Amino acid sequence: MKESVDWLILLLYAFVLYQVYQICFKGGLRSRLPLLLICLGILIVFLLVKLILRGLGNWPSFSRIRLITFLAITLLFGGLITYTGIPYHGQLSWKIMQLLNEKQVEFVHRNLYQDGVYGLLKDIRKKMNVPDTLYVLDEFSVQFKKNGTITKVDVFLYGRDTSGKVQTFLLSYDEAQSKKLIVQMNGKANATFDEAASFTPLLQMFNQVDIRTKISPLTVTNDADVYGLIYTGKRQFTTAQGLESLDEKGREELAKLNKGGAVEGFAVSLFIPQREDISPLRLILNPKYLTPDTIEQSQEKQIINQSQQSKIWTTDSQDGSVYYFVSEQKSIGYRLKVADAAAGSRYYVLEKTEDSGTHWQTIHENPFAGVAGVAEGIEFFTSDFGFIGVTGASQTHSQIFMTKDGGKTFTEVLLPFNQVKEMPEKVKTYGLKLEDFQYLSMPFYQEGKLVIHVSTSAGEAEYLSFYSQDEGVTWTFENK
Repeated sequence: MKESVDWLILLLYAFVLYQVYQICFKGGLRSRLPLLLICLGILIVFLLVKLILRGLGNWPSFSRIRLITFLAITLLFGGLITYTGIPYHGQLSWKIMQLLNEKQVEFVHRNLYQDGVYGLLKDIRKKMNVPDTLYVLDEFSVQFKKNGTITKVDVFLYGRDTSGKVQTFLLSYDEAQSKKLIVQMNGKANATFDEAASFTPLLQMFNQVDIRTKISPLTVTNDADVYGLIYTGKRQFTTAQGLESLDEKGREELAKLNKGGAVEGFAVSLFIPQREDISPLRLILNPKYLTPDTIEQSQEKQIINQSQQSKIWTTDSQDGSVYYFVSEQKSIGYRLKVADAAAGSRYYVLEKTEDSGTHWQTIHENPFAGVAGVAEGIEFFTSDFGFIGVTGASQTHSQIFMTKDGGKTFTEVLLPFNQVKEMPEKVKTYGLKLEDFQYLSMPFYQEGKLVIHVSTSAGEAEYLSFYSQDEGVTWTFENK
């Protein structure tokens, strides 16, 4: 009888640990807690009775086999419970991360008119150290009532602490869910520390203007439940409509928009959520007028920087020019610049830079041999050996041209379609014919071979494959 009770104690012990493991792994504390407490209570009663009787000399010690069983149960479930605490391996890991990286802050200063945005930072700094200089990732979004009471906050802020370490703060608040501000720390952010994303100008705006007064045109004419404020840092505007500067000098800059161009500055948008028919009010701090030429130069510099970081060609969405910088020498680059355009087709010239895009020189005025279309791509495997491609508007056909002298001369890549004696099995199932395959992909290296895929249109999964082992001098069909 006493041995049976010992085994029952071990069984209850194992069941309790199993329930603890399930809670740590899957969660569901509320649903499992009653059964867990009942079993735990019974286990404690049995253990107390055993301890009392053992003290009176009426109960023998655990046998070796039961001791081994106890240790095995402890090690098994102890290991499983520990495993659930490893990041992303169970609910326990999420609770641990939440405990380490999340704080709930009493949101006291939550009237936008009276406390501004600084009130939010003031409450957070009561609980944690926040850098003096902060930056916004994406946008700072606030919703508030007509009387200024904040109802929602969403923002990702980051900065550096005194040791230079990056600190992140994901702030979220929803009045309908909780009266506390949730702050998640130690997240990952693309921390560029670009001054265009600085949070400081927003604080300056609240020091300079009365938001209650500025938003009154919306609150007087529209009796909405909530109003919104969005700050994304520095922005550009090409029209002064709906835009208000905070000082006279800024208003003079806005007036220059009559000549074209744009103004750039830190801006706040005030609006009514879910009401796209009502134009937002925008306040801009220290706007600076940018001439059309300045904007064009800035865009070109941006696309050049992007292209230098990319492993493939980069297309300028503004004018359709295509850029590529040689991998080994980022100072050397090529671009297909649009020279003329008509009816959806373009004519290009090929330009080259040897000083990272500061100066460009035309090296070929007709690289596509008079073929009009849209540049498919440009790539150079060395400073001299490269390819350019042009496709039609329908992207069902394209042509590839090759150079071995740095773009001074080009020859069209002509693939040996006569080698295709039999269509691949996958292609046959679609009933496609050889003449349907006219779209050539840009060449790429694969296992030491230069490869071109030929399909019926851009993006198609089925293709014919050709390869070259002599840098494009000869090509061979590969039946896969």
